[in-house]
Amino acid sequence: MSAYNQYGMAPFNGKSDFSIWKQKIKCILIQQKCFKAVGETYLISDTEEKRAEMNENACSVIYLNLSDSVIRKVGILESAKVLWNKLDELYTETSLPNRIFLLEKFFKFRLDMSIDIEENLDVFTKLISDIKLCGDKHIDDYSPIALLNAIPDSFSDVKSAIKYGRDNVTLDIVVNGLKSKELDLKQMGEGRKSEEVMHVRGRDNSRRHRSKSRSNSRRCYYCHESGHFIRDCPKSRKNEHSEHANLTTCVDDLGDVFMMKNLCDYDYLSSVISDSLGKSDWVVDSGCSFHMSPLKNVFSNYREIEHGFVSLANEKKCNVLGIGDVCLRFSSGYVLTLKNVRHVPELCCNLLSCASLENDGLKGKWGKGIMKVVKGCLVVFKAKMKNNLYVCHAEPVLDSVNCVQPCVLGKQSRVGFPDLPKCTNVLDCIHADLWGPYGVSTHGGKNYFLTLIDDFSKKVWVLLIENKSEVFDKFKNWKTLVEKQTGKKINFLRTTVSFDFCDDQFGDLCDTWGISMHKSVPSTPQPDGVAERMVRTLLERVRAMLASSGLSNKFWGEAICYAVDLINLSPSVPLGGKCPESVFMGKPLNLPNLRVFGCAAYVNRVNDKSEPRTKEYVFLGYHDCMKGYRLWCRSFFPN
Repeated sequence: MSAYNQYGMAPFNGKSDFSIWKQKIKCILIQQKCFKAVGETYLISDTEEKRAEMNENACSVIYLNLSDSVIRKVGILESAKVLWNKLDELYTETSLPNRIFLLEKFFKFRLDMSIDIEENLDVFTKLISDIKLCGDKHIDDYSPIALLNAIPDSFSDVKSAIKYGRDNVTLDIVVNGLKSKELDLKQMGEGRKSEEVMHVRGRDNSRRHRSKSRSNSRRCYYCHESGHFIRDCPKSRKNEHSEHANLTTCVDDLGDVFMMKNLCDYDYLSSVISDSLGKSDWVVDSGCSFHMSPLKNVFSNYREIEHGFVSLANEKKCNVLGIGDVCLRFSSGYVLTLKNVRHVPELCCNLLSCASLENDGLKGKWGKGIMKVVKGCLVVFKAKMKNNLYVCHAEPVLDSVNCVQPCVLGKQSRVGFPDLPKCTNVLDCIHADLWGPYGVSTHGGKNYFLTLIDDFSKKVWVLLIENKSEVFDKFKNWKTLVEKQTGKKINFLRTTVSFDFCDDQFGDLCDTWGISMHKSVPSTPQPDGVAERMVRTLLERVRAMLASSGLSNKFWGEAICYAVDLINLSPSVPLGGKCPESVFMGKPLNLPNLRVFGCAAYVNRVNDKSEPRTKEYVFLGYHDCMKGYRLWCRSFFPN
């Protein structure tokens, strides 16, 4: 008898991974259309014969995938549900001691560098699945941090890049970082093997070479590779320090000279960036304590110091000869003066310290290979990724910077506006804007419309108004309605300059009801960009809807009300695909009655026996207070 079934799956013997076996059996039962028997979730239409057949098939599949010892332990059961639950009781440890044991093992997990990353990840994911079987459904929230904490010191660069280079950390980000680092190490290992066979043309000292057979017979008990002992193993942590200093130079008087590459990542990286970077390029370094430069001619206020040194990544100590200021003009035009810059002649490039930039009030943002360093709302400079390093171009400014007034008058631009704080509940902040007159009155005589947007749910309201004097009363009625619907109170009200005519009324209202009113500055609508952009969106939709339906501009009021309904009932990107109406009301929506604006609507007529049973109308939207459609008859009312 074969040890595997037709699916290539070994029978469960009680020692293998029960959760994986259980998932595979579930897939087989679903494929055989008998998984309903496991939970006894039959359909009403299933007959007793069909249910019995599904139960027998499910029991057969489960028993055929169990070893003899497990079958003897479980016994012969005729119910698939009882058999499934019995296996869960035997091989799923859900007790509190087992859960504590798994959690301790989870948080103490460390990567074993003697095996591949994939094998480590398999152990880690199995640990997560075992914890989930114990009933802990929130373990996924801690898995990225636990895996990040499991990274050894040899992968510290990956750990730092993930911790400080992103706003949030997911398990996929940590896994991809580990796999990329492992791939880099493998490529460097292949490069080192090729470097070991390099030789110097000309005379060499044969006494320094030994036979290959003797070298190949050696076997390391740490990495299990041949060619060296454990004391010389490059993967051993004890040899990391000696590996940094593994720089070999072979010189011959009569031959050419070849230099072996340093086995340390730092020196190899130094050779790469020294060839690709210019004197005006600066590398943004998160591990650098101070700004540093090897060029003395870029300094101002320079003063020499003694007994100063810095330690590089390869543990080499370089002397610091002086400290001064460096004034840089970036490609953005911004001029930044770096204070207390160290002069280190042995460096291969200029270094910008992230810590020093942060102390000066600058912040960095990463994404898509570009790093933005901003001060407030102003972008100071942008650094592009080059050889896995963020590099920016900046020219030194040695003379004093003079402000040329004509250039300022001709080129000055407005600084970007900061983002507003996000709301955490409905009615926390309301954006309001009054637009009009439209130019053509609606059939009801309306000339203006008042737009109200809830910042949290993104729900929009539009109130049609005949005159500006109605704005205050309309807003009071609307406020009472929404506060009754939600049980919440309005906290902030952001308005534009269109409310200047009734500022006193709104000011008294806000003082009475405890509403903080924020008004935008004249000629500066950007702080209330939500309302301004919504007005533009509504007008664009109104024009499109009137053009497609063939209705006149007098129907702009009907079109704008229906456009608001579509916005509230459509998925929103800021809400993660949810509808504003469902977020505002806190319950899901049913949308069976959506129609195209201006489409034909046929109304059933039963009063007159001699007339046709239906009459054609034009669909304009929905009624606010009644459960019905708003229709227009072309024959009764002209366009």
